[in-house]
Amino acid sequence: MPNYLWLGTYSSRPALHSSALCLTYDLEDDAYGTIYSVIGRPPHCACAMERSVALRDPMTDRPAFHSRTLLGILADNVLAVLSDYVREACAIVNDAHGRAMHADDWILIFVRSFEDSRFIPTGALVRAHQSLS
Repeated sequence: MPNYLWLGTYSSRPALHSSALCLTYDLEDDAYGTIYSVIGRPPHCACAMERSVALRDPMTDRPAFHSRTLLGILADNVLAVLSDYVREACAIVNDAHGRAMHADDWILIFVRSFEDSRFIPTGALVRAHQSLS
């Protein structure tokens, strides 16, 4: 079973966080997924993970994300380290040592790390930058 890694952007663009990572096992818009996000503002961010989240609200039929960008298809063995990479990206944002960090910079750090580790294909970082701008 494939594991699809998405970058989801919210339509309301909350002031603090405008996006999240989403892992699904299906390409359909009404799939369920695991959402990885960050709560709080640097340097006090914390990671959050929500399992079995409907990507389309069954009551309103509205999607959870304004848009989703496919970052790559993950091998099953990569799932074991996914949460570790998310936590480490969050820690890097928190330890910025005075540099101005945007709350969604953790996603770019995560994607760069996953791309460098060859867990996702080259070009995912470019797609992530485009989705977040």
